Amino acid sequence: MIHLYDARKYEAGPFSELKVSQSSVEDFLKTKGQQTPQAARELSRSEWASLKFDSSGKHMLVTTRSGMAMSLDGFTAEVQQAFLAPATNTTNIDPDSFTIDDEDVAPASNKIVACFTPDDRFILGGCSNGTIQCWEAATGRLVRQLDGHADAVTALAFNPKLAMFASSCTNTALWCW
Repeated sequence: MIHLYDARKYEAGPFSELKVSQSSVEDFLKTKGQQTPQAARELSRSEWASLKFDSSGKHMLVTTRSGMAMSLDGFTAEVQQAFLAPATNTTNIDPDSFTIDDEDVAPASNKIVACFTPDDRFILGGCSNGTIQCWEAATGRLVRQLDGHADAVTALAFNPKLAMFASSCTNTALWCW
């Protein structure tokens, strides 16, 4: 459930509630053929880590603790696209004992930070394998992968006025767009 508030009238409560059901996320992942039914079910149950609006307010970007980002319609909360972080070394993980809510058990490949580009055409995703993925927001197609971090990317932000973004892990990098 997403509650939208007017910051000037917070005490009045939310002016809108948007419902995102687990089944709608699961169905989207299955329909797009991105995941097996079991993987789609696990991804759809993942805890949300962040929510951001694009510059127009027409779309929201949600990141999860399981390495997935989703773009949602800003008015209906319908899933528009899903973006998956590339997997890293998960050979020591027993899938039968893995629980997404357990931070100590979750593999490093289950981390993603993401943001819209200022023109809202692309979504950048910083991943735990040190790469930055660039996806087309409308189609979900991976356009480019940027390498350069030695560790998991933990922060990613685009400068809204300059063609530049910053990413960081144990070091910080500035990238020209």
